[in-house]
Amino acid sequence: SLQGVDEWGKLFHGDHLLWVPAHPRGRRSILKGWSHVLTCTEVLALAYSYQPNPIEVPKGAEIIFKVTSRDVIHGFHVEGTNINVEVLPGEVSTVRYTFKKAGEYRIICNQYCGIGHQNMFGKVVVKE
Repeated sequence: SLQGVDEWGKLFHGDHLLWVPAHPRGRRSILKGWSHVLTCTEVLALAYSYQPNPIEVPKGAEIIFKVTSRDVIHGFHVEGTNINVEVLPGEVSTVRYTFKKAGEYRIICNQYCGIGHQNMFGKVVVKE
């Protein structure tokens, strides 16, 4: 279970978000005041949805997506980016990305996962 405080002062725990300002020398810290933000987001893919949904992240932060599935193989593709990973049950797929523009980005499953596959979407909301 993750715990942390984002730069906006919100506490996230469980299967949600961990916002950690990174120390300039590479050490992680929950102290405020550093210019670079490293955000780790745990995502669960399951029968025709992603959790959490939407995923909210700050613009300019380096995002580490850790994605897993509890049922079948899924895809995790964020449109308009080069994020595209296969999500296997019981395994964790990890991908890093920095969103340079605020806005909404659609997540799609690009691996056939069953009868509701065509309805499996999520959203990443990048905030200023």
